[in-house]
Amino acid sequence: MKKLVLILIMATSYNLAYSKGGGKGHMKEVLEELDLSSEQLAKFKEFRQANKKTREERKAQREEMKNARESVKTGFINNISDDELLKLHNKVVELKNKRELGKFEKMKAMKNILTESQREKFMELQESKRKRGPKRD
Repeated sequence: MKKLVLILIMATSYNLAYSKGGGKGHMKEVLEELDLSSEQLAKFKEFRQANKKTREERKAQREEMKNARESVKTGFINNISDDELLKLHNKVVELKNKRELGKFEKMKAMKNILTESQREKFMELQESKRKRGPKRD
């Protein structure tokens, strides 16, 4: 159970580094604080490059999720059959699972790149960021 909680916290923390208010600048600061070796930095950059999505892909995924949620709402309002409503709901769940799997893969990569002490430091940095809240421009 503790491992599952830790995994979920790490996945959330990694995503907070790239969330609104954090962005690339925050992750750069975090990486500097972690004092990565050149080998670790190369592995991190390689992972990021291999998994980089284009702006259009991310926009399309957000749009697909928005449309799926809207379909559920519309189906509910229009009193469609329970089976059809369930199909629409399952599409939303499928899209969420796909997004969460991507987050997990990022977290797993971080776990395999960082040392134990760096992982601890990473969690501390993310916790302090959560306490500060997102930056406002």
